[in-house]
Order: sequence, then structure tokens, then C-alpha cells
Amino acid sequence: MAGKLSAFEPKALFGYFEDLCSIPHGSGNEGALADYLVRFAEERGLRFYRDALHNVVIYKPASAGYEEHPAVILQGHSDMVCEKIAESQHDFEKDGIELIVEDGWIRANGTTLGADNGTAVAMMLAILADNTVAHPALECVFTVQEEVGLVGARNLDVSVLSGRVLLNLDGGPDFTAVVSCAGGYHIDLRRQYATELPKGRAIHVTIGGLPGGHSGVEIQKENSNAIKLAGRILYAARKAGLAQLSEITGGGKDNAIPRDCAFTIVTPEASFDAVRKAMDASVSEILEEILGTEPDASICVTETVLPATVIAQKDSDAMIDFLFLAPHGVLATDVKNGGFVTSSINLGIVTSNGAFRLTFMARSCVDSLVRNTTEQLRVLAKALGFTVTLVDGYPGWKYAEVSPLREALKTCAREKYGKELVVERTHGGLECGVLAGRIPGLDAASIGAHATGAHTPEEKLDAASLALNFRFLKDVLAML
Repeated sequence: MAGKLSAFEPKALFGYFEDLCSIPHGSGNEGALADYLVRFAEERGLRFYRDALHNVVIYKPASAGYEEHPAVILQGHSDMVCEKIAESQHDFEKDGIELIVEDGWIRANGTTLGADNGTAVAMMLAILADNTVAHPALECVFTVQEEVGLVGARNLDVSVLSGRVLLNLDGGPDFTAVVSCAGGYHIDLRRQYATELPKGRAIHVTIGGLPGGHSGVEIQKENSNAIKLAGRILYAARKAGLAQLSEITGGGKDNAIPRDCAFTIVTPEASFDAVRKAMDASVSEILEEILGTEPDASICVTETVLPATVIAQKDSDAMIDFLFLAPHGVLATDVKNGGFVTSSINLGIVTSNGAFRLTFMARSCVDSLVRNTTEQLRVLAKALGFTVTLVDGYPGWKYAEVSPLREALKTCAREKYGKELVVERTHGGLECGVLAGRIPGLDAASIGAHATGAHTPEEKLDAASLALNFRFLKDVLAML
């Protein structure tokens, strides 16, 4: 693998990215990479900090003439998502990433590349190693476990940082700065249920083929939620006659809009025809509503064998009511600034393994809004006999009306490159949002290189974009 990226300039930048790719560093497995970062600092006589989670901070004094300027925090995460194609034999715990270069793009052989966020690690190391770069004092923060809940940023001892200006390097594409993000809160609900012997006939429903999507950056597309569709069909069935759930399962992640859901109900012989007719009518209505925009959607209703047990009517009714009433989707937008989503909630997971379990993710860039959403969910849960068993998350990052850093990025893009900086806000979560919530007065923005296919084996990095963003970063630091 050595030397795959040697054709790209600057060589140091791409060399560090190649080094990173040679070290396994999936989420929760960042120890070896932290060792590498510490050795890097020691070899250059740079002060460093490392915690038990393997967060690392490397400090570099200001260059000549910048000693009186405020310190700048550069930050990115050192972990990567580990996904591979079915036939790949790659072991993410032991193997480095096998790099392939094609037409100016860098990708991996059948796996994720880790440009998210290896580009940040490479840029920070190249800045730290280059004594010709003009800059204020630097605090380079390499966080861990970003991909599994921003764990490193949430647990870093921020007292080790003196800077109040933060450039996160997990953004992109070129000349784009993210300046606000949503906070995210995981909300887990449970309800115990009783079971009994079934009487009547059973109907099984499968819902699939929906586009799904990320519950942050794609919630505004209003793609159908398979669990909510199940609730609608169940309500129609129960309205037509008695209906007892036997089992239900749907979704896989609280931060992903569910693409599929399946459930089985039992209804008495006397009400079977009415219930089946109501379910078929509900399915027809739904498909007529969504097939124009979701052409691969499918809902299959079939009679099936009677299960060994069913869930008691009282408990089934509570679950059906909850699914029918449960909030999902965009809750509020900023109509003054282009309709940007400011608050949303996603019903991401439902299961019935011994107890009903539902998992939501509520998001907002305004903490009071997400707290209000959580409280509304608590009230609904209490009314229907569910218990909120977990509320865990990270704060939102509200758009700052005044940001010297944002203005510096704009000025640098315009004066040095003849470009107008695109300023964006995201409904997804970013580490700079977590850090902004923990460090009072932090002026933050997120920039980064252009890559596509993040979190998939199709991930690839535009090498020219990485080089461009490295130059832009150096110019911004000189301006700061």
C-alpha cells in the first residue's frame, strides 16, 4: 500500500492520510491511532494531552509575529465507520485500508475509506509538522467515537483548551462553512405486556421498499416512515373489529427513517372479513398517496398461521394508539431563512421482544425546542402506559448573529480565491456543536474537503479538494 498517494501534492498531507489509512481506527478502536499521534507529538517536541478514551490534543506555539493573537482550536474525529461489501474479507480490527487511486479520486478496495474524518487528521498533522505556516497558537483536537454518538467530544475535558475559536474540519464541500447544527436526543420508551392464547385468524403485514434516509439531513424530504404506516394500518384494523398484536418489528437505528416494518395481528373469526377489508383499504390509500414519490414502496397483507400467543387486548390497544399518535417528521422551520428545519423527531425503532420498545431521536438547534418535544413525548407515553427509560443526547448549536470566524472565512475565500463562501446550517449533529455547548463564548465553524458516499463502501475522496482545503486552512490561519 505504501506510496499509493505519492503522486499527489503536498506530499506530507497525503502521506499523513496514507499513514492513517494503514492503522485500524474504527469507532471504539482508536488506541493504535492515538499511539501514532502521541509519537508524532513526541518526535517534534510538541506538548500533548491524551485521555482514557484516546482523545488526543496536540499543542503548537504561535509562529513568529502571532504570539499575541488568540489561540485557535482545530478539530476532527479520528474514528471511521467500518462497512464493506459482502464478498470482502477485510478485518477492520487488524487490517489497514487498501487504497485505490482513479482519475484524481481516492477510494478503498471494497470498504469505507475513512475520509470522514481522516482528512481532518491529515490536515492537522500537516499543519503541525510545517514550521513555515503562519498561525496563532494551535490546539489540535483529535476526538474519538464521533460516529457512535459524538462520545469523544462529549467527554473531553475542555479545561485543557484555552482557545475560543474553533475550526472543525469535518465539513465540506469546498468553500462551504457550516455554522449551526441540531442537537440530538435519543429517547427510549418501554411497556410491559401480558400474553394469552390466540383465538381467531392471523394476518401478517410487511412494509418495505421505502427510501428511508438520515433523520437529520433528510427529514425535510418527508419520506414515509414504515413504522408510522404500520400504526395507520393497525388503527384501521382495530377500528373495524378486535385486533391483537402478536409481534411487531421495524427500523434499525434511531437516527435513520425506517424503511421497513412487519407485524402480525389476530382477529376473531367473526370480525376477520371486516378487519381484512379495512386493512386492504388502508393499504390502498397509503400506496395511492406515496407511490408517486416512492415508487419502490410495497405493502403486503396476507393471512398466516395462528401464532402460539398473542399480546393481551389492553396492551395491544395501547401500542396501536401510540403508533397512530406518535409524532414523526419536521416540527418547526425557520421561515425567515429559507425554511431551514429547526426541530424534528424520528420514530426509528419498534420491537416487541418480551416488552414493547420504541426509540426516537429528537433534534433541534434550539435546546428549548427539543426539550419541549421530549416533554410532549413523556406526556403521551404516560397517558398510554409507556415508561421513558432513557433520554440521552447532545446540545444544539444555534446560529450566531455575530461571528468573527465566519467573517474571516468569507474574506479569505473572496480575497484569496475569488469565491463567495457558502454558509450553511445542518439539521444533523456536529462535534463543534457539542463543544460550543460546553465552552462558553466559542466562535465555531466547520469546513472540509469534498468526499462522497460517506459511511458506505462507495466512499471516495477528491484529492484536489483535499489539497485545496489544506491551502485554504493555512490562509485562514494566517488571517486569524
